[in-house]
Amino acid sequence: MKKIASNVSKQIRDEALGAVAKRGVIQFRLDPNNIKLLYKLAGQNRKPVGRMVREWVLEKLTQKEFPKKNQDTNSIMRVMESLTDSYETLTSRVSKLEAKQNKRKK
Repeated sequence: MKKIASNVSKQIRDEALGAVAKRGVIQFRLDPNNIKLLYKLAGQNRKPVGRMVREWVLEKLTQKEFPKKNQDTNSIMRVMESLTDSYETLTSRVSKLEAKQNKRKK
């Protein structure tokens, strides 16, 4: 009976993980001082907090995934940052174009 419960539990965890991964959003808690520090560092780096944290997480994951290729981490991160910048620029442009189109329709 324990094995069946364990399999069901694993299946539920796998389904939950799949749902979180599909949504692409993860949440975590920090104490107020660390939150303030994150915003301060983001301001110093002239980046939105979410983007900066995402870059840090991706950098750490890359280091863990490719430990022997740690030298390449910086170049991978530069490419990822560039792609993120491009994506955010395109998203902003699309939003502006949509806003213009909506004004014309009115």
